[in-house]
Amino acid sequence: MSTYRQPFSRGAAAFGKRPSSSSSANAKLAEALKVKIDIDKVDLEVIKPWISREITALLGVEDEVLIGMIEVLLEECKIHKNGAHMYAQLESFLEKQTETFCVQLWELLASAQANAGKHGEKGVPSKFMKDTEAQRKREDEAYERMKKNQERGRDGRRSQQKPYDRPPRRHSRDRVGRGQERRRDSRSPPRRRSRWGADGERSDGSDDA
Repeated sequence: MSTYRQPFSRGAAAFGKRPSSSSSANAKLAEALKVKIDIDKVDLEVIKPWISREITALLGVEDEVLIGMIEVLLEECKIHKNGAHMYAQLESFLEKQTETFCVQLWELLASAQANAGKHGEKGVPSKFMKDTEAQRKREDEAYERMKKNQERGRDGRRSQQKPYDRPPRRHSRDRVGRGQERRRDSRSPPRRRSRWGADGERSDGSDDA
């Protein structure tokens, strides 16, 4: 039997469960959840895919309702004094895994907030920035390998071509010489054959009158 819990939309909602904050309100918050978060300084579009992946991994199924609920909880307040409200809302659905998820989420939010630009640019968590840099480095290395393989292939094709495979080159001096000879022949008048033979007789056999 699967140990995965039912999705929020088919489990908690179907049985009428409601988030209870009584236990979480009195619980001691983890240090990471005590950080104040200004959502305007965080690029949530970068964090939302992580939320989807993490919730799917925890539940064993993609629960779009619960994922959407977390995103709404983040966006409904401009300033989160701490992660207590988020923890209270998710405790009924994630149970023992609530603190682990909330701590990881709040650490990403705090990191993004710290990386926000001075001119209003929203921040991205350092973890994601490192992953992006590592991915770009892998892509650059793959490109360099492909480029070297292409150059090696071109060099190999050049080395396989033998000198006698190439058409012979004509020297410009030979071409000029033949051209001048043709031009000289075209200007010279054609030679006329004499009608008189070596013995004084006409070569056509006729005598003068």
